[in-house]
Amino acid sequence: MSFLHDFLNFIFPPHCSICKKYLEADEKIVCNECFNGIPVIVPPFCARCGKPTGGENVCNDCIKNPHQFTRLIALSEYGDVARDFVLLFKNRQKLSLGKRLASLMAVLIKQDEFIFSADVIIPVPIHRVVRRQRGFNQSEILATEISKITGIPMINDTLVQVKRTQPQKSFSGKDLDREVRKEKRTLNVKDAFTVKNSEAVKNKRIIVVDDVCTTGATLDECSRELYKAGAEDVYAVVIAKV
Repeated sequence: MSFLHDFLNFIFPPHCSICKKYLEADEKIVCNECFNGIPVIVPPFCARCGKPTGGENVCNDCIKNPHQFTRLIALSEYGDVARDFVLLFKNRQKLSLGKRLASLMAVLIKQDEFIFSADVIIPVPIHRVVRRQRGFNQSEILATEISKITGIPMINDTLVQVKRTQPQKSFSGKDLDREVRKEKRTLNVKDAFTVKNSEAVKNKRIIVVDDVCTTGATLDECSRELYKAGAEDVYAVVIAKV
């Protein structure tokens, strides 16, 4: 199998899924130049939602409409580069790329004294039907790798999605007003999640992991349920923030 793999790579050299140049022997899916070129969010950014700011500790959006989670950090803004990486990982099932992105997310967690003090990591769950169709939960892959690197234990199947929802991207149309999009996303995930085992989260500081945060509706709903179950604090970590 290894000989066949090497032979095929010699005849049909693999290329970077981002820039399309041929990959070196030590590169996989994307070249190191593209991977290292992910535009990482740097301070100053909002202490609540992680959005880059002009220096304010908390952005105006978070002051007007506070999130349920205490703090969020994002690896990158959801621009062209981050979007390409997320789509490769999630829609084209390049799962090893997800693990590499998780390694960068783990670095951010270690640099944040509040989030790094968390007791457990929980991935945002997906409905069992969607899981069966897709074959994996992208947030679980991220959370598993982050747990390995940070040493913070991950607990799965505690926070579950009990109501099948429409993909949140369904409410991203440019013909919809920003506030209308936000309201539709909020209603879409309302009562979609529940905590099966309250003892697993009671008095715990929890990191919730997801791939993308747009309005924060999904993370807010997950956080709300975790607080209802007795969580002490809920933080959020994502690949990209819109």
